[in-house]
Amino acid sequence: MNAIGLFFVQLSLNFLVPSGSGQAALTMPIVTPLGDMMGLTRQTTVLAFQMGDGVSNIIFPTGGVLLGGLAIAGIPYVRWIRWVFPYFLLIVSVGLFFLIIAQLINYRPF
Repeated sequence: MNAIGLFFVQLSLNFLVPSGSGQAALTMPIVTPLGDMMGLTRQTTVLAFQMGDGVSNIIFPTGGVLLGGLAIAGIPYVRWIRWVFPYFLLIVSVGLFFLIIAQLINYRPF
């Protein structure tokens, strides 16, 4: 499935570029034509971007909000990872499920 590949690309890039708008400005000019060539609708391409960007914000330490919140709460990052990792895997699997459905039904504007 092509949408799954885009999801994991965006998920990985969010480690380097934690800003959602910065990541969109960096990757969407490349990913949109790539999705068109792979036969994905634009909505499925954007859905893969949004899920890849949003899901990884709860686990990657490059986001200032996560580390700032953990510092204020006094929670070590390793403890946070152990606690949130099962939830992260659940969200990734639900996101993959919906991306597969979006690709199968050829998700587009109504």
